[in-house]
Formats: sequence, structure tokens, C-alpha cells
Amino acid sequence: MANRSSPALSARVTLIPGHTVLSSDVLAVDVALGTGQNRYFLNNRNIVGSVVLKQVNAGELIPTSAISFAESTQLNSTVPISVHSYDVPADIAVGEKVSLYHVGDPKVSSDVAPAELLIRGAFIVGINSKGQNLGGDLSVTISLQSEQTTSILDATSTGRIVIVRAHS
Repeated sequence: MANRSSPALSARVTLIPGHTVLSSDVLAVDVALGTGQNRYFLNNRNIVGSVVLKQVNAGELIPTSAISFAESTQLNSTVPISVHSYDVPADIAVGEKVSLYHVGDPKVSSDVAPAELLIRGAFIVGINSKGQNLGGDLSVTISLQSEQTTSILDATSTGRIVIVRAHS
């Protein structure tokens, strides 16, 4: 009778914005939530297939405000792109919200246009910085709305992509 704990959902791994939740990402833990019970997902709620809106660190309870079941958020794609190391903030990290700009590259085309905002509100889901120390390219994986995938891929063939940290 004295046990007032409830099984709530906790992040097994760090969940980053734009990620689609897998069953291996969550686990049930017994916690005493008291009046905060409505702010977190209980174990009786299936969140597999939903999309993460706000970062949840491994071991934290999963707040209801961090997850979306809206169909529009579930139409995300994860796209790897190659960018010059100098076209990305040096301290960019997985989980950050970014904007992507297309910048003409005279090496690719003689018709160099002004910078153009391609995507606002994408999230960094992976960074492979092996080439960064040599002044080379980085492989950055971003999560974005599916309908934006073609524009980002087209832009990589006609110029450079510059990643800008979004301050929201």
C-alpha cells in the first residue's frame, strides 16, 4: 500500500530531435511521480513510431512535451550530406537545430548566385568528423521533412551547403 510508484518510460539512449522512436530506445522504470504523472509517458503508452521533438538524455523520464504523434512530424527523412569543415560551426553537436543554406561554388558552376536559405528547422543526428583535422569534408546526417530531401540533394550538386546553428 505504501508503494506509490508507477511504471514510466525512460530513455535507454539519448533521444535527439527528429529521431523516430524505436522499441529499443525506451525502457520502463518504477518511479513515484505524484502530481507530475501527466507530464511523463507511463508504461501503458506505446510511443514507438513517434518522433522526438526535444532532446531526452539517456536515463531521463520521457516528457509528453518531447514526443509527437502528429502525422506531419512522422514524415521525416534522415539524409547524409558532405560539407566542408569550414561550413559548419566548430562546436556543432548531435541534437542541435540548424538551418541549411546553399552557397554557389565557382568550382562547380560559373553561375554563382547569392546564398539561399534551403531548410529551416533541421536537426543534426550524426557527425563523422574524420576528415576535419585534414581540412577536408565532414559527413553530417540531418533529419528533415521528407519533402525537403530533394532540394537538399539537388543543392549539393550545384554548390556548397553551409550549416548555421539555429537559435530558437
